[in-house]
Amino acid sequence: IHQKGLDNGIKLGVPEIDNIFMVSPQTLTICTGIPGSGKSSFLSWLTMKLAMKHNWSTAILSAETPPTVLLLQMAGIYHEKPYLGHDKMKDAELAKALDWLSTRYVILDDSETSIASVLERAQAAVLRMGVRVLVIDPFNFLTGSLSNAEEGSVASINSILISLKKLAVEHSIAIFLVAHPVKMHRERNGKVPIPVGYDVSGSASHFNVCDAGISLSREGSESRLTVWKARFPWIGKIGSTELAFDIKTGTFSSALGAWGDLGDDKEWADI
Repeated sequence: IHQKGLDNGIKLGVPEIDNIFMVSPQTLTICTGIPGSGKSSFLSWLTMKLAMKHNWSTAILSAETPPTVLLLQMAGIYHEKPYLGHDKMKDAELAKALDWLSTRYVILDDSETSIASVLERAQAAVLRMGVRVLVIDPFNFLTGSLSNAEEGSVASINSILISLKKLAVEHSIAIFLVAHPVKMHRERNGKVPIPVGYDVSGSASHFNVCDAGISLSREGSESRLTVWKARFPWIGKIGSTELAFDIKTGTFSSALGAWGDLGDDKEWADI
């Protein structure tokens, strides 16, 4: 640090995001948001940007999305084309995307979700394939305990989060953990508040242990990224920014362009 200065983190190439959040090795980031806010979609797009711009590879445990659907979604991001519908990508385009994805992604089998097994397989992916990012989506599917505490207790959750942070530091990787919030009640103005770390179901440790915390939210045709924690300045800063989201291709971009019709809420479901 004395010789080279502080690490500025990895930028995704979208100025609105790069101004408040950057991906950094050795960090644990909590990603939260109410159902249908686009958490999973955002992390799929983020890891694709890291792979395409910086050649970073990713290991993913996606317990709520079948691997086949996940790969189709990422193929759509790769080509910026839909994978369903009359204007879907061609077979040759899908084959090219899958071939590219096979060298940059490790899909962790979700049939075994004990925290001990996930940590072991994630470490193997780092050592054997040079993985730089780990995504766990979502936290509540993790089972087991790394301590004598009862599974699901505050002490057990704290132990799991610390073990993930330790993995990030030891192997210089960036870990993203999707965590669902408690039920958010509408305010008097009818809006649902944006959840932060202390709103995550289970334990305040989600706020206390993580290095960075982000939330995805949606209001009408607006997608919004909110950074509610940044432990270090090279990770980012507290703030919020509006983003454009293309449902058909799963891509996020600057909100400076015109908004289109984002369709029904069901199209925004975290899948």
